[in-house]
Amino acid sequence: MMLFVDKYPYKAIAQKPCIKRDATECFRLKAFKAVLCNATQPTPITPLRISGFTVKMFSDEQYPNNYYPTKLGIDRPAIDFNSSICNFLKNDIYKRKFERKLYVNHPIYLRKIRPLFCYSNMIDRYDGVLCHLAHSCINKSKGIIVSLKWFNDGKRLLTGTQLSELAIWNGLYFNFEDMKRIPIGGGAVSCLEWSKNDNVFAGNSLGQIVILSSALNLLDNYAFEGLTKNVLDISLSCCNTKLAGCADTCNPIIWDIKTRKIIKDLKGKNIDTNNISCLSWNPINDIVASGNRTQTISLWDIRMNKPIISINAHKANVNKVKWNYNGLYLLSCSKDSLIKLWDIRNYKLLYVYKNDNIYNTRFSSNYEPTYITWNPIQNHIFASSDNKGNIKFYSTNDCKCIQTISSAHGIDKPCSITLLDWNPLGHLLTSFGDDKLLKFWSASSCDSIISKEIDAKPLVNINNGVSFPNSRYINDENMVDVSSNQSILDSEEEGYQLSKLNNNYYKKISRKRRMVNKMTKPKPSSTT
Repeated sequence: MMLFVDKYPYKAIAQKPCIKRDATECFRLKAFKAVLCNATQPTPITPLRISGFTVKMFSDEQYPNNYYPTKLGIDRPAIDFNSSICNFLKNDIYKRKFERKLYVNHPIYLRKIRPLFCYSNMIDRYDGVLCHLAHSCINKSKGIIVSLKWFNDGKRLLTGTQLSELAIWNGLYFNFEDMKRIPIGGGAVSCLEWSKNDNVFAGNSLGQIVILSSALNLLDNYAFEGLTKNVLDISLSCCNTKLAGCADTCNPIIWDIKTRKIIKDLKGKNIDTNNISCLSWNPINDIVASGNRTQTISLWDIRMNKPIISINAHKANVNKVKWNYNGLYLLSCSKDSLIKLWDIRNYKLLYVYKNDNIYNTRFSSNYEPTYITWNPIQNHIFASSDNKGNIKFYSTNDCKCIQTISSAHGIDKPCSITLLDWNPLGHLLTSFGDDKLLKFWSASSCDSIISKEIDAKPLVNINNGVSFPNSRYINDENMVDVSSNQSILDSEEEGYQLSKLNNNYYKKISRKRRMVNKMTKPKPSSTT
């Protein structure tokens, strides 16, 4: 070891000889020397430039950590759903399945929260309303994203671009993973559809539809033929044996997936099938719903040569039709700024969803819902996007909007949202707009700023023995104490009532009674 002496003889630092140092190591050595060398007469120090950024050697407080350059954040945003699923699988061995509980809005209870599918049959729950921006990223390709679809396992997101490229995004950390090009044809990847055996059907702007594996490798060199222009929409049958597709100025076609042959052309009298803009296959029956540019919605049975019924649903072009996952309800949106819910059991209109908060503004003249999608877990919730950059959440229980994300895309000026897709587990919603940003939406975490704004309920601290109740909220002048851990005696059973929300018992305590109990409560005697 050699001794390196500075200009001050009493200040020295040990150093290894003949070692080449890079700029960062030299910077740290100088910073450490500066801490040791506390000179009486400070001299001005010039900034040191390392790898493109400027760092000052000294700070006002002379704190040693301030001499090091600010590190870039290595913590990546993540939405991990595995913890809730593992908790569900572990606890349900010894507890009742799908038991409803209410918890305090505190981060300590995150480990007790169950996945969204535990509340799938509860129509009064709105856990599927996702209004928190989890992550926002820019497309890695030069081409604009024109289609997106989640993998069946919900771990990755697949996007198609205008340059015939397929990009894969991580569904946990939202980072870009891989990019591949479709070997057949060319043009934009206009639509994507996953099958139950993890194969993806991709349609392009040249009217070709190919089958790819989960690794995005071509399974067959033969494409589905019959469409000559841009493929607008494709949909698989409930058994994944047939494929339906529509294109510009072409009749909708149904293929057999195994033989690649055309089974039927959807044609009918007094119906302009050349102007069909969208279609969707019923998830239970062999019924295909199609939306037309001539303001009509038609229901087709593939065993018949004519449509079952044609409905004059809207006053303008139909943009999108989507079946509910139970196969009973059909959702449609149009350029007439209306979203309608239909019951196919009696072919009646259930609700008309109007955008009341958009009316009476300067944007009301050309307002248009562009996309709609159902929540895959909670079937009574669906989301819609519009050409003004807003995302709205609705419910089948009412015709009013539950939640609105204003300016989800395009903060400076209105920006159209062209794509929406829900994660198969229902905990993430993906959107893409004309601002070329891909955004992931999730539920806000417990005790966060957004959750406090949405659910602003004061927590009251009361003495309730040893058990800590699951929820203690102020309800007008009464305090509602709900707890599943309480042991209620027979003598106290009269004062408690059963809560239908979580099957627990609660008791209303007035303020006067609480004050009397507090004053009459004996103080604990000190023992010597």
